[in-house]
Amino acid sequence: MEEYKTCNVCGENKPISDFYEKRRTNQCRKCICEQYKVRRKPVVVEDGIEFGDGSKYIGPVKDGKRHGKGVYIFSDGIEEYGEWNKGVLVIDKG
Repeated sequence: MEEYKTCNVCGENKPISDFYEKRRTNQCRKCICEQYKVRRKPVVVEDGIEFGDGSKYIGPVKDGKRHGKGVYIFSDGIEEYGEWNKGVLVIDKG
């Protein structure tokens, strides 16, 4: 049986898998992504995308969005490996 916890931003009770394990936060992936969309203006660079908060994505880019296998490096240095489709993480490889 899957465990659930409540996101402290949207207030929804979601499966643990909807939260970034390494970030040890009570914000679900969707809410974290929405916060970063507001706070950053992405810049496409040769090897990926750099964001205004100091985070970056290294990997393929399509139409200015993360697309394909890559790594998202949060501004605090935590790395999130996975596969993106049009900017959305579809396969989380931890």
